[in-house]
Amino acid sequence: MANSLCSLLSRYPDFIFHDLFLSELSRLLKKELSGHEKEFTTVLLRQFHYIDSFRSHVNKTDRNEKLKYANGAYSIHLKMKFFNVRFLIHVTPDDKNVYFLSAFYEREGKGKTSYDEYIPILKRRLQELM
Repeated sequence: MANSLCSLLSRYPDFIFHDLFLSELSRLLKKELSGHEKEFTTVLLRQFHYIDSFRSHVNKTDRNEKLKYANGAYSIHLKMKFFNVRFLIHVTPDDKNVYFLSAFYEREGKGKTSYDEYIPILKRRLQELM
């Protein structure tokens, strides 16, 4: 899976991945997504296409959200029957680059996710990449 993931990520030269995002994604693949890699890859490819095509308008696709209190920040929702994952990304104002900053598993039953705890992480990781 690691080689195919690297190959997949290399298709998007404008996508920039924070090292901790990649670590979080790797942990998700080993734990919560184990046994569902094929389904996850299908959803991941669809979301990558949406992000690449719509950039700062990605919140108008699927159930993706524009985050309040963080300009250019979006929550990307990767959900199927077997999993519920969120990516937090930042799209530059010129729509040129997309920064992947955090990945986490959203537990069912919480209703709408609060991103308050993630905003400082998102800002810090974005600063590190810029």
